Amino acid sequence: MTRISDRMIPPGISAASEKTLYFIALGICSLLSMALFAFHYAPAREALFMNNYTSGKAVPVLIPGAVIEDFPVLLHRVFDPLFLLMALTPFVVLLHYLHYRQGSMSIYLMRRLPDGKLLHQQCWALPLVALGLTALTALLFLLFYFLIYLFATPAQCLPSAYRRF
Repeated sequence: MTRISDRMIPPGISAASEKTLYFIALGICSLLSMALFAFHYAPAREALFMNNYTSGKAVPVLIPGAVIEDFPVLLHRVFDPLFLLMALTPFVVLLHYLHYRQGSMSIYLMRRLPDGKLLHQQCWALPLVALGLTALTALLFLLFYFLIYLFATPAQCLPSAYRRF
């Protein structure tokens, strides 16, 4: 019995290895996205505080009237690694089509099959699933970053538009 993912990919290409490569790339891009957000958010949050040395050691104290940068400003280029992964989808599709043109040129057999959609399904299915998963990951990270922004920033330092949350 073949697995669904094995039928969604051209014969001769390992679905397991392609999924493994995708999840490794998604993990690396996710880590880069988180690092970029931390790189933008941490200094913006630190700018809200000044050190008070009255007790002999530095104690962070909020600067009166300090307001953190708006959330969209902190997202500058944060999702670029995930967008790059999404931009690679057409190249994976192209590699799937080129796979049929190797060796015995099975592209001609695929075109003669009664189900003419099978060639396109096998070339597009996994890349489109990967594209959807990457977009979903980006949306989940956006929600995660927004929650960090709301709950890790002191309420009085949030811009007025975000204080009602």
